Amino acid sequence: MSSKEQLLQRIVDLSLNIEQHQDIIRNLEIRRSDARRALNALSDPVARLPVEVASDIFRLCVPDDQEYAQPDPRMAPLLLLRICHQWRAIALARSALWATIELDMSRVEQAKHLTSWLDRAGNHSLSLCLHNFLKHENHTNMKQRWCQLRTLELQNCPIDRLFRDMLSSATSLHTLKLFPTSSYSTFADLIKTLRCVPSIVHLVLGFVVVEDSDEEPLNGFLTLPSLRHLQLGRNDQTPCTTQLLNHLTLPVLEDLYIPDYDISEVVLTAFLARSSPPLQSLHMSAELEEMQNEYLRLTPSLRDLTLECTSYNYAFSSCRKIVDFLPNLRHLTVLGCFPHEYRQLTMFLAEHPLDHPLSSLRFVFPYESSARVPAEEHLVTLRQLAEERRLFIHIGPEELNYVTSQE
Repeated sequence: MSSKEQLLQRIVDLSLNIEQHQDIIRNLEIRRSDARRALNALSDPVARLPVEVASDIFRLCVPDDQEYAQPDPRMAPLLLLRICHQWRAIALARSALWATIELDMSRVEQAKHLTSWLDRAGNHSLSLCLHNFLKHENHTNMKQRWCQLRTLELQNCPIDRLFRDMLSSATSLHTLKLFPTSSYSTFADLIKTLRCVPSIVHLVLGFVVVEDSDEEPLNGFLTLPSLRHLQLGRNDQTPCTTQLLNHLTLPVLEDLYIPDYDISEVVLTAFLARSSPPLQSLHMSAELEEMQNEYLRLTPSLRDLTLECTSYNYAFSSCRKIVDFLPNLRHLTVLGCFPHEYRQLTMFLAEHPLDHPLSSLRFVFPYESSARVPAEEHLVTLRQLAEERRLFIHIGPEELNYVTSQE
């Protein structure tokens, strides 16, 4: 064999040896990576936990001050995908992590998250907060997911036929929150929307603006047999609260929040008489000096009453009338007022039956005013009565209680 052929053969042999050693090196690197992962697993407390426990811990990593998860890579759950392969696998397998989200669908960088987010949620019930939802061109692809919705909050979403068609598919919907921001909806549209969710339990309508319409007036009442919590946002432009209560019958209502100033006692009384609900909590605005309190006779089960004053002055004689009408009242709060006649309050509490369940009495000033601080003699009496009757008394702005303050 010539020297040339020998050299060629030597090159071939060396190349084969190099490939063999490269395979050995690759195998060694794999084994080293496996050993490192095993070492990390021994050092990582999460890795030593059962997967179910680790996934529950991950669920607690979602900020608890947010009702919905955010598509922010610096926050859970997206942040959990970037730590290591094991954490990523656990996070992706935990469908509850992906069952809530808040997105602005008019922003492309946020809208693109919706499909992948919901795929990770699997068959878990969903809680979504969507802004500008029906402006997104792919919104119809969501319809198959609406049957999984438990909570739906929509901001700046027109209440139209398309929305109602989709809402009719949300057969498991528990909570609906609508916050339109412009006058694109008629009151008839709103009633038609509520007809699409006959099994709704919690309804929030914030800043609903309705237009005048040439449509025929609505006849009859809409009964929502499962609605337990109703919250209506303040609206100074149209009598939305009055319109709604004139058309609704809510036989199992427990909590009613109606801070509109336009509500009349006649309308509220008729609504309560028609519905006969087991009302537990009521938050409303009222001109206390003019209250006739007739509607309170229809709410004997009421335990919590919050009244927003429409005038600064408040006489404690009204407080006596309210408590007399409500045998089960535990908490009475009056917001935005400056009470006067503190002697009346001390007399009322001294004469108040010991067996009445009232345990909290709060008069919250709109702002701090030294001129409205009770005299020391009244404060001493109030403190004694509070201790004797095991009654919490708050008088003053939200952040300062003159009764408990020793200054």
